[in-house]
Amino acid sequence: MVPDSITIILLPPYSPELNPAERIWHFLRSHWLSSRVFADLEDVIGACVDAWNRFVADPDLIASLCHVAWAIPPEPSG
Repeated sequence: MVPDSITIILLPPYSPELNPAERIWHFLRSHWLSSRVFADLEDVIGACVDAWNRFVADPDLIASLCHVAWAIPPEPSG
């Protein structure tokens, strides 16, 4: 059951460019995780945590990557 307060917007079968999570992951990789050599898995995890913390500390960056014009909720009926 989907609550009335939630609108499901279906994406085409394969559309990573429409998925905000894909844009976030691309940004993290290209800005804070690329061109690096990690000594071990702990370094990889640490770099990912640092990149994520930098990302979530910037609300304007979040808005710019996650805003999608096509995801405007429909007007309530009735």
